[in-house]
Amino acid sequence: MSVGPPTTPADLAALVEEIWGSLVDVATEPLVPVTDVLDTVPLTDPWSGQVAIDGEWHGVVRVDVAPPLAEALAARMLGDELSGEPGVADLEDAVGELANVIGGNVKSLVPGDGVLSLPAAGRPLPTARGALVCRTDHRWAGHRLSVTVLADVQEETR
Repeated sequence: MSVGPPTTPADLAALVEEIWGSLVDVATEPLVPVTDVLDTVPLTDPWSGQVAIDGEWHGVVRVDVAPPLAEALAARMLGDELSGEPGVADLEDAVGELANVIGGNVKSLVPGDGVLSLPAAGRPLPTARGALVCRTDHRWAGHRLSVTVLADVQEETR
């Protein structure tokens, strides 16, 4: 059964801004939506995280962040537990948790009961596959954050 998209780009952008604001200090450096990704620094060598949603609607929520954003996020999430620079595991945990929180919020927008997978995170993370539902890009401290929602292209055959 085909179910409509879980969110619009505007809804997704608002959701991302709210979540980012709860995780990182945006009073001194706001998260700014980017309508033209060419207006910001290219997203090269990003840290990526993604979760799958499985239920009436099947899809993937993917987060790609520039390395400085991953580091800021890890520092904020780990706080006093972090001694020195965040390591690879810290960065994977932080980006995976961001994907998990955003994915959980997207899951709440789809009809019916669904299950959220454990987050996968890494650098590089294989490209997620599916039909684009929506995407939102942001800039924070001059660096890019991108969130993409993809519908499972196999959905019609289930």
